Amino acid sequence: MQDAAEEPAHPGDLPAQATCTSPVGDQSAAAIAERTGGNPFFIKETARLLDSEGAQAAATEVPAGVRDVLRRRIARLPAAAQTILAQAAVIGTETDTGVLGEVAGADENVLLDAIEAGLLTGLLTEPAAGRIRFAHALVRDTLYQSLSRCAAPGCTPGPVRRSSGTAPARRRLSPTTSLRRAPIQ
Repeated sequence: MQDAAEEPAHPGDLPAQATCTSPVGDQSAAAIAERTGGNPFFIKETARLLDSEGAQAAATEVPAGVRDVLRRRIARLPAAAQTILAQAAVIGTETDTGVLGEVAGADENVLLDAIEAGLLTGLLTEPAAGRIRFAHALVRDTLYQSLSRCAAPGCTPGPVRRSSGTAPARRRLSPTTSLRRAPIQ
């Protein structure tokens, strides 16, 4: 994992750190750097995915090694924090804490403890007061993809069903925010 004092990789540094057998274009390198937050381990694993399965997989899937590491980190969080972070993943990459609180329906102290746990473990960042953001798209995607799916005929998949409850809170608390569910990137 990346040392706290170490600078994140820049898109131009990707080919030197990646294990791709073919050249990586600037656009793909920039997309991988954005998706991984510049984390060298995440870059290396995403580059391996790019090499083995192509650009579409690298842009939309979480590499198995990264997913395993993130799942272990998430599993160490209290159950309430895991649930609230999963709800944040449905809302999008970044959200207002008021929107998250309303969607989660959690007591304010439980919400703040969950956010603090996410911040302390490096899963979340706080770009501004009252806002949280996933540290990497891969963190959000791991949480989002871990949500259970409904298997009954005619049942709406879990994340889509859950995201429908975010619209009223987002509209009331962030009227300029798009009400569409943020796609997994």
